[in-house]
Amino acid sequence: MRILDITNKAQTNINDSDYTEILHQAISQIKTARTLIAKQVNSSTNSVYWNLDKLLFEKHLEEGYGSGVVKQLSIDLKNQFPDMGLSPRNL
Repeated sequence: MRILDITNKAQTNINDSDYTEILHQAISQIKTARTLIAKQVNSSTNSVYWNLDKLLFEKHLEEGYGSGVVKQLSIDLKNQFPDMGLSPRNL
């Protein structure tokens, strides 16, 4: 894919192989950054679920909460975060 047209090429004095190298390096850096971001998001999401599970486990032991609380919590959290998949089973 060529982004640089002939008029811009004349103004920048860059040959095709140099431009291609710059383009490939830029693409590589963007892909690397996207991969790192995806890993960070996945790790953070896993931490959230882990911490929610820990919170529910601790409260269940200390205060005897039952499945009704988990169901209501699921409903309330889904209203706030509809894209997270916070079903009672996931909680």
